[in-house]
Amino acid sequence: MQSTLLITFGAISHHYFAGFGGGRKLLFPGLGDRESIYHNHSLFLNMKEKKLEPGCQSGILDGNPIAEDLLEIENLLPPRISIHGILDSHGKVCQLHIGSAYGDFLGACNQHNIYYKSQSADHYDCVVASSGGYPKDINFIQAHKSIHNAASFVKDGGTLIILAECIDGVGTNTFLPLFREGRLGHGF
Repeated sequence: MQSTLLITFGAISHHYFAGFGGGRKLLFPGLGDRESIYHNHSLFLNMKEKKLEPGCQSGILDGNPIAEDLLEIENLLPPRISIHGILDSHGKVCQLHIGSAYGDFLGACNQHNIYYKSQSADHYDCVVASSGGYPKDINFIQAHKSIHNAASFVKDGGTLIILAECIDGVGTNTFLPLFREGRLGHGF
């Protein structure tokens, strides 16, 4: 927190429960302490109603408890220059958005959406998807992000096939009881 100049540089991406990755997430949770990170991530679950928070969706910031918590934390961080990269389909930086305000982050998110947000409301009988290779499929906890996103394109009762190596197995046993319930979208 002691600095004369702080610069963050990272790519904007859709994040399956924080709305967007990159930007404000580079400092927190990126450099946050474990307890604070756990608190922020716990906002994904509505413990009272035993279901996922509906606002915690990829590309959604308004009404998203995690994104709103990140905005609150953003206002506590020291001033900085943020360089937001927009990646092309090969993972190479094709645009840079530079700014020092939250509005600059929002502008980069909007630009990212132009390239990567699906406007389709279609649902399919069968969807085949990949986690994208290492490290996105290092374990099941990382690969389940792909499952979460791809499942939004599958009709009720349809089939989802995910390709993920998961060389480190599950990754953590913390979420296994939730996965065993088999109804994360409706309750856990």
